[in-house]
Amino acid sequence: MWKSSNQKNGYMVVTGHFIDSDWKLQKRVLNFFHMPPPHSGVIVVDALQKCFIELGIEDKVFTITVDNAKYNDVALRILKDNFTLKKKLCFGGRIFHVHCCAHIINLLVQDGIKEVKGIVDIVREGVKYLITSDSRMIQFSDIAKQLQLSSKKLILDCPTLWNSTYMMLATTLEFREVFPRYQDRDPGFIYVPSVEDWVKVEHVCDFLGTFNVVTNITLRTEYPTANLFLSELWRIKVILNEKFVDDNEFIRAMASMMKAKFDKYWSECNLLMAIVAVLDPRYKMIIVNYCFLDIYPEAEANRNIATVKQALYEIYNDRTVDTIQPSKSDLDIYLDESAFICAEGSANKFNIMEWWKVNTLKFCILSKMARKILSIPITSVASKSTFSVGGRVIDPYHASQLPETVQVLICGVDWVRALHGLMKGSEQEKPSHVEYDLP
Repeated sequence: MWKSSNQKNGYMVVTGHFIDSDWKLQKRVLNFFHMPPPHSGVIVVDALQKCFIELGIEDKVFTITVDNAKYNDVALRILKDNFTLKKKLCFGGRIFHVHCCAHIINLLVQDGIKEVKGIVDIVREGVKYLITSDSRMIQFSDIAKQLQLSSKKLILDCPTLWNSTYMMLATTLEFREVFPRYQDRDPGFIYVPSVEDWVKVEHVCDFLGTFNVVTNITLRTEYPTANLFLSELWRIKVILNEKFVDDNEFIRAMASMMKAKFDKYWSECNLLMAIVAVLDPRYKMIIVNYCFLDIYPEAEANRNIATVKQALYEIYNDRTVDTIQPSKSDLDIYLDESAFICAEGSANKFNIMEWWKVNTLKFCILSKMARKILSIPITSVASKSTFSVGGRVIDPYHASQLPETVQVLICGVDWVRALHGLMKGSEQEKPSHVEYDLP
């Protein structure tokens, strides 16, 4: 849901994701329309169904990715029931509702950051104090130069975005020796963390570094990332388990808060993440077996592994109803073959889309399933990036237009960009924080 800068108008964006015949990931703004309050689940689902019917895609919707707003949960539950009645859902609808992974990670880490809120507030206010005056920045910079520090910028975060808070803390940490020295020259500067506080900041940055890497991976929008997320989910689980028994009490408290949120959203088997991971030829069932046994208790892990296999075959069989199947299916052959091994030094350059494009004839039916599954976005952030208006707020120019005009402008720009191959350039988002260079 988007809001205009004057907060009077609400808008909903519906973005379609698909993989074209050349195995390129595509996304299009299907509609961008005015949503008057209240934004209840019933109103949202009515708007979605109207959009699907107008576009003639009501029988082509495979999954829907949304953030975790309550009205979205209600809307998706109603929509799922409606689709179930028409028998249009795959695997009983268990992969229909996709929770935005980036949003869950944000909620998870924000809970952890609450444990060190006092320190974060001191650092944030200190940065604010410095950046509001050129003379303060010059004096602060002079001290940094005297100490021969290589860092040359301060960062002010957006408090609601944890990764920007992480960047602010990590950058400010490099100036820990500058803060008390600057206070000696400016008694009005009262935002100096104690030695113990700086140690905590160091531990927090070390802790959150893993989450920053995971977020950067999942937010890339130019190609699918869902196949990578199961291993990242495992990485999060491992770091939470480690920090849950850390020697530092405040780190244990952070980990406890974050672990509770993790278990709330990911304690149950996430079928979609597992299925997409299996369709990565480098991993297949190997990664599911390994990660599940680490994430869940053994008995539960074995049940979940069996569920993943069942889901794979049910989704595959949905695509073979009208075809004569050989004794051994595409899926059987794919799973039985050894995992694909990248050439030495090329693992980071592996392109899952290119692999499936090359192997389409070998796996005629399975490749159709892969094209469908790999197009599923695991984050709704990609929808925000389409408009280059920075976040979910419509800029003053668009806000001054009639809702119908805004709809035409937003949809039209996206379609023209796609027509002329300018989609990649449109996905440059504004940073989540503000950087200030030292003089």
